[in-house]
Amino acid sequence: GVMSCYQACHPLSAAKRHCVSFLSRLLSEEFSSSGPMDSNRGGAFAAPDWLIEAALSSFPKLLCQLHGKDLQTSKLVLDTLLNTARRQRSPAALQDLHAAILPVFEMTINHGSQHQRTVVGPFVRFPQALQQQLI
Repeated sequence: GVMSCYQACHPLSAAKRHCVSFLSRLLSEEFSSSGPMDSNRGGAFAAPDWLIEAALSSFPKLLCQLHGKDLQTSKLVLDTLLNTARRQRSPAALQDLHAAILPVFEMTINHGSQHQRTVVGPFVRFPQALQQQLI
């Protein structure tokens, strides 16, 4: 399915960008609902919950993998995450999304049991407009 293709693509490939674009459209307010077919929208396809969760949980990791090198895909991922966050009604879901995106700013890398190092995430490589959007 689409998630298998998405996961198999190199982060900087055009194929990955197309998969992100497709997933973004599925996650948009226009297509998302509670079931496979939404009769309130004339039978429009609605993404299943497992697909929504898999895509949303993978997007912050993708931002880190892109390292700010593909701004078009990075912006699409950020737009999707922000639009999803704006539509969240559940504080727990919003908190999960917030926690998932923290590595974009900085992450702690463990080097053994006593040594940790904090590294800056790809946020610093984004253009200022994209940084402001993310904040």
